[in-house]
Amino acid sequence: MFKLTIDLRVTSACDMCCNFCHGAPKGLEDSSIEIIEVVIKKLKEAGVGRIVISGGEPLMRQDTPEIILLAKSIGFDVYLSTNGYRFDRYHEFSHLIDWIGIPLDGSTTTVNLEMSRGVRLFTSTSSILSFFHTNKPAHGVKVGTVVSAINIADILNIGNLLFESSRLYPPDVWRLYDFVPRGKGFTSQHSHSVTPQQFTEVSQAAIARFGERVSPLSNEDHDNSYYFVNPDMSLVTACGNTFPYLCDLKTVSVKELSRLFETTKITKKKSRRNRQWINR
Repeated sequence: MFKLTIDLRVTSACDMCCNFCHGAPKGLEDSSIEIIEVVIKKLKEAGVGRIVISGGEPLMRQDTPEIILLAKSIGFDVYLSTNGYRFDRYHEFSHLIDWIGIPLDGSTTTVNLEMSRGVRLFTSTSSILSFFHTNKPAHGVKVGTVVSAINIADILNIGNLLFESSRLYPPDVWRLYDFVPRGKGFTSQHSHSVTPQQFTEVSQAAIARFGERVSPLSNEDHDNSYYFVNPDMSLVTACGNTFPYLCDLKTVSVKELSRLFETTKITKKKSRRNRQWINR
């Protein structure tokens, strides 16, 4: 069943410096949990059924497990998008989430470093998948990979690691993201950009080898397909190198918000198509 999905960026703080990041704008002050409660209740009344808790890095915020609990109590499906560096907090929310998403952009530490992910990412994600191998989670697990000119030759090696390792939990979904020249990525596109044909070919090769758990998202499909709530509770979407402003969720009425979702039907339709993987 389709559930309208919103990405709730609870903080702009992050402990990584990825040069292709297009997360929450830096410097925005986090909204209090009281304001977040008012906003997500509006979202629920306006027809939203799923919240993606993201950032920045959401677990840099101390009360993120409380935000997750709040969202669940209101009736949302909850998906946590995290870099995994604070996985020691997993016990605080593991029983509440429906999905967790973690990144992996190379089959080795070296490739992840070349992708600007940081020295710890490969070990962190591998450790989490190893933990899930011995402690099978009740929620879904998604691994996300940004496909770039830097790592495109390594994509199938990443798949081998994820699906053919005897010590790692194979993700329920492996999401391949076409590099987007947006945010920090706008200035680093000369290093990362691949052609639509290159992305299609590597995605098809991954699907042929690893099956339906591979879920690619091209730039064309990405544009105008997401609703993002920034830490200041402004609602935006994403198109090209911009984040068009839609409204201030602190002041908008439920009626106005419902009307906004109806007037952005293209975004809503593309969101439905691009989130099909989460219903598996």
